Amino acid sequence: MAKEPEQRPQGTDYPVYDAKSQKKFSRTLERRKAGVKIRKTGVEGPLTGSRLAKLYSRSRILGYRRAMRNQNPHQVLLEIEHVKCREDANYYIGKRTAYVAKKYKGHGLPKYTFKIVWGTIVATHGNNGVVRAKFERNLPPNTFGGTARVLMYPA
Repeated sequence: MAKEPEQRPQGTDYPVYDAKSQKKFSRTLERRKAGVKIRKTGVEGPLTGSRLAKLYSRSRILGYRRAMRNQNPHQVLLEIEHVKCREDANYYIGKRTAYVAKKYKGHGLPKYTFKIVWGTIVATHGNNGVVRAKFERNLPPNTFGGTARVLMYPA
């Protein structure tokens, strides 16, 4: 039996967040009104009213797009946080994505720099909110299970 997509408020095209994250929003807003300093990374969600803009969504790298015996290393499957159906995943098609890793240096140099591999979300994959992404350079297999960022602003 097919799962029905969640109902969205009228006039919105962004994914709907679950009750747990909505509770987190209200608790954060109450603390901010009370004068408590809060890190901005703890706030999620689209820019509506007094909420802060969310610059990126976290996603989990599942692996290469593959068949039973063949795998295609030029396309990677991503599972985006809070995205549970194909309709919500369609919002992210065309958005940029970034895999960020620490690149450690040798002796006598600063400890590390950040290595960023950029990519684009090209299509959905299945009906459960997984998307396919193409990166400029193929991601190595040790990134599987790691996190990538899906940027919200290049519309």
